[in-house]
Amino acid sequence: MKIQKDIQFRERFAQIEKREVNPSQPFLYGVISTGIFCLPHCPSKVPNPENVVFFESADQALMQDFRSCKRCKPHISLKLAVEDEHEKIHQVAKKIIRESGCRKVGDLAMILNISDRQLNRIIKKQTGLSTLAFIKSLV
Repeated sequence: MKIQKDIQFRERFAQIEKREVNPSQPFLYGVISTGIFCLPHCPSKVPNPENVVFFESADQALMQDFRSCKRCKPHISLKLAVEDEHEKIHQVAKKIIRESGCRKVGDLAMILNISDRQLNRIIKKQTGLSTLAFIKSLV
């Protein structure tokens, strides 16, 4: 478990150093010495690795008394990036259902390379329907 966390830390820190954007795996990082949390592509100076902690959401960072960066505005940007990704998944799912006639939630999730649960959450948020009702409405 420790090795996995170390690998994940190194991968995420490399994204910070390169200022990469990866909307499929969004995360935030906090700088302990300043108490600020940022997006990986923030133009601010790259922090020392020993001062970095990672968060999955802005709420998680705020709960630990970090404040949002005024340069990259992660509390706004991360929400928009996730919403854009969910809209893309919704549109691709619609296209797959119409073109292939896919009728099973599990099959659709597998094609989209996400879990059934994740697909259900995204479709429910985008359409207000369950995934099965969404599929039936398009077939």
